[in-house]
Amino acid sequence: MEYESLIGSWLTGPQPLNSGPDRFSNDGSPYFCFQLLSNVPYSRPGEEIYFICFREIVKVQTNFNGEYYGEHWMRHKRFVEYLEQLPKPLDHFIGDDQ
Repeated sequence: MEYESLIGSWLTGPQPLNSGPDRFSNDGSPYFCFQLLSNVPYSRPGEEIYFICFREIVKVQTNFNGEYYGEHWMRHKRFVEYLEQLPKPLDHFIGDDQ
């Protein structure tokens, strides 16, 4: 993978939570989730940023001190542009037109 050297941890899903009909944590759509090797540039101490890649879009989820803090969405093309230009801050790549 071209950007493998940037990835610190990753997982794929959906992950079953139990054996019942509601066993998946989302709607059952496949995804690939990862964090960058080092913290996203300009992130605050205690902030974790996850990139959750679905078939059509990338969800950027932020947790702060272990609690859900917020989310943004971007197209795959913008996400690749973000990886290619690191270390510019993430907010240059998320917005209304993404």
